[in-house]
Amino acid sequence: MRSRPTPRAGSCPSSWHTAASLAQERAVEIVALETGGPAAEAGLADGDVIVTVEGLAITRIDDLHRFLAEWPVGRELTLGIVRGTERRDVVVRPGEAP
Repeated sequence: MRSRPTPRAGSCPSSWHTAASLAQERAVEIVALETGGPAAEAGLADGDVIVTVEGLAITRIDDLHRFLAEWPVGRELTLGIVRGTERRDVVVRPGEAP
């Protein structure tokens, strides 16, 4: 089992589309992070919205879980996120769950 953020899927507010130059209508919001886990150490925060993983659009929780299940533990990956109205990339190194 891998350590990962607790997400929820939903529609992106229209303000994000303009401010963050988003083309997609849906994304996955982080609602809880494991303290000291890989996502938190990479700088992700509750409320961040994951829009891409390795450049691929993430619109459902299942998309994120499927991608992480197939990704090698310890290999860095890049998440495209929106925080507030700012779009940024965050590099995360997924690890094994405690």
